[in-house]
Amino acid sequence: MKIDYINEVAFVQGLKKGDSKAYTYLVETYHHKLCNYAYGLTGDSDNNTYKNLIF
Repeated sequence: MKIDYINEVAFVQGLKKGDSKAYTYLVETYHHKLCNYAYGLTGDSDNNTYKNLIF
């Protein structure tokens, strides 16, 4: 089940509060972009690098 945040402010507040639904939405929506970002920072394509940066 994909959660959809219509209100960006509510989404960011959820992330700040540690809301697991907000983190689920973040990962489901931006996984590919976050992996590319982590790769750009580290040059390492290892999935553990991505997990360490995000969590």
